[in-house]
Amino acid sequence: MPPKLKLPKAPKVKLKEYNEPDDAKYVVVAEPWADLPSNGDNRKVQSFSNNVGGWFEKMLGPGARVSAIFHMLDKRRHVIVELPYNVDVRSILGAHYTERFMKTGLIKPPTFIYEYNYKRFGHPGNKLGDYFCLANV
Repeated sequence: MPPKLKLPKAPKVKLKEYNEPDDAKYVVVAEPWADLPSNGDNRKVQSFSNNVGGWFEKMLGPGARVSAIFHMLDKRRHVIVELPYNVDVRSILGAHYTERFMKTGLIKPPTFIYEYNYKRFGHPGNKLGDYFCLANV
């Protein structure tokens, strides 16, 4: 019988945990229906911010104004949206199909909204240049 091999164990890594903020909530919008600005053109950035801000206000009601939108230019197909802490985001989580709320005639892939894992990733604006704030809407 051959001798038993002793396999190395993976090192234990302690992940940094951030404290949840008490003044804001964050959601991730994957594959947003509005076209993401790709080159920092101020008109496109403002138009995108207005579209996303208006969409969230329509979904959540007039008291739920978007505070900020974070995006990693040219690298990701998602944005992180900052909302007031008192907003209940459970009603908007999941898939959103563009053709159900806009009459464009175009069929686009669904937009997905899910909660941002703040404890794991921290504030999106502190990611060492990864994300930048598109607009304080």
